[in-house]
Amino acid sequence: DYGCGTGLVALALHPYVGAVVAADNSEGMLSELSAKVTAAGVGNVSPRRLDLEQEDWTGEPFDAIVSSMALHHIRKAGAVVERLAAALRRGGWLAIADLAGGSEGFHPDPTGVFHHGFSAEEMGEMFEAAGLTDVRTVEGAKMARETGEFTVLLTVGRRTDGG
Repeated sequence: DYGCGTGLVALALHPYVGAVVAADNSEGMLSELSAKVTAAGVGNVSPRRLDLEQEDWTGEPFDAIVSSMALHHIRKAGAVVERLAAALRRGGWLAIADLAGGSEGFHPDPTGVFHHGFSAEEMGEMFEAAGLTDVRTVEGAKMARETGEFTVLLTVGRRTDGG
C-alpha cells in the first residue's frame, strides 16, 4: 500500500493477504499506523518509510500494489507510477484510486497538492508508459465534501514483462 497514510487501506486488506508493506514518506503517518498495528495485534502489516519520488523500491517484488488518494500529492506522478510498476513481479497488478480531474476544492488548503485530479486518459497513459498492460480505468466512487462532490477513478494494470 503506497502512500498508506495512517493505514486505512492496509488495515482493510490485511486479513485477505499474506503480508502488507504499508509505505509512506511521512514518519508521522507511519508512527500513527504503527500504533494502530500494535494496538490491534496485527502481525502482517509492516510500516515502511519510502519516497518513490526520490528512491526505487529495493526489496522483493510484489504480487499487487495499491495506492489510494496519494497520487495527487506527488509532484512527479508518472515517475512514481513507473517505480511502482517496476516493483511488481511478472503478472503483478497495480491499482491506483485517485481524484478525477477538476477536483479543485477537494483540499481546502492545497499545500502539498500537486494535481487537482487526473483524467482517465492521463491515468492510462501513465500506466502504459510504465509498461503495464490490461490497463483499465473506471469511476470508483463519488465523495461528498462541504466543497462539493468529487469523483474517484480506479486504474488497474498488469506487469507482463520481467519481474
